[in-house]
Amino acid sequence: MFAHSLTPFCVMVVKLVSSFLHVAFDRPTSAETIVYFRRRKLNEKLLNKSNITLFSINAVVDNAEQKLIRNRNAKAWHNAVKDVVLDTEDHIQVLQCKLEVESHISTISTSKV
Repeated sequence: MFAHSLTPFCVMVVKLVSSFLHVAFDRPTSAETIVYFRRRKLNEKLLNKSNITLFSINAVVDNAEQKLIRNRNAKAWHNAVKDVVLDTEDHIQVLQCKLEVESHISTISTSKV
C-alpha cells in the first residue's frame, strides 16, 4: 500500500531533480554556471534553500529505505533518488566553494583600489 502511493511521487522527484541537474549543473565547474547564478541574483541564500530541500528529500529516502527494503521496485527507486541527491549535494558544494572564492577575490581586488 505504501509503495504504491509513494512511487508516483518518487518518480516525480527523480525527474525534477534530474532535469534540474542536467540544465543547471551540466558543467558544475564552468564559469557559465556561476554567471547564471550571479545574473539571477541566486546566491548563498538559494544554495542554502537547496540544501534544506535536499535534507527533506534525504529524509524521504531514508524513510523509504526502512519501509520498502523488500520491494524490488522501491529499491530501484531508492537507489535512483539517492544517486540524484548525492550528485546534487556535490554540485551545490562546488558552487558554494566557487562563490566563496569569487567573493574573496572580489574583496581583495576592491581593497587594493
